[in-house]
Amino acid sequence: MRPATVLLMSDTETANRLPTAEEEARFWGLVEAAWERLGPEPAALRRALLTRDRAADDDSVYAIDGWLDAFLDQLGQLCADLSGPELTALDRVVERKLYDIDRADVHAVIDGSDDGFLYGRGHVVALGRRSSPCPGGSRRATPRSGRPGPPRRTPARAPPRGPG
Repeated sequence: MRPATVLLMSDTETANRLPTAEEEARFWGLVEAAWERLGPEPAALRRALLTRDRAADDDSVYAIDGWLDAFLDQLGQLCADLSGPELTALDRVVERKLYDIDRADVHAVIDGSDDGFLYGRGHVVALGRRSSPCPGGSRRATPRSGRPGPPRRTPARAPPRGPG
């Protein structure tokens, strides 16, 4: 994989910038490469998820869950040598994808509490571009929050809480 071009911007410009097409392509390439390293079984499970009858009560949809830790290990290895700005660019893509599927129609399918819905959206993004309800990256409906617009910027790690 060739190194990405890193643009240096002010903190404000960086925080408010949407991911570029190159950053999105790199992110999805890393996701696919991590899955490919795991072999044909998870590939078949991912294909089955895309072609299944959504109306059927089928517990086999959970079979891919057993592969998620191995997928994340592979993704971590692929990203291990990336610079801080490169990782920030990938984080921006993930954040945007999570925002894009923060919609009532998606919540109706994923279900669960608000926290469960966040984890469910992460699961959808981790499964790859073809599993995303917004493969092109555009929002097609109003978010559950009713707030259309750019994603809310949150720090990757919450600052430590002080006493009191």
